[in-house]
Amino acid sequence: MNQEYFQTADWYRAIDLKERIASLLAGVNPIQNRQVNTDLARNRLERWHEQDPFSKDSYFAERLAMDGIDEEQFLSLLGEPIEAIQARFSETPAWLQQIAAAFSNSSEQLHLPGATQNIETNSFLYLVEPLICQA
Repeated sequence: MNQEYFQTADWYRAIDLKERIASLLAGVNPIQNRQVNTDLARNRLERWHEQDPFSKDSYFAERLAMDGIDEEQFLSLLGEPIEAIQARFSETPAWLQQIAAAFSNSSEQLHLPGATQNIETNSFLYLVEPLICQA
């Protein structure tokens, strides 16, 4: 598989909140130098507030405090372009390196038991075959 595919910004949509916060607090590409979609951020923040237990303001504030950020920083994370997230990472995340390696070394084949060879859902297994073989 073409390794350039694993270098696109879309993969960085999988960066979890903890990783995003760590990269934000590391000081690379600070908030004031980024364009943030405030409407998108507010819509996403509203969805967070609608979830239990965050519908109670104290829980939400405690959650942000546990991660060492305030609501302004959180809004920035919620509304930033995916390219800004990618730009904060000087190295490809380890999980993405593992996925890319699995698909570049996909010479192994998945050996399914004979009784499962003709099951229709097996086609999905071939899609993730490189990941299964690597594991």
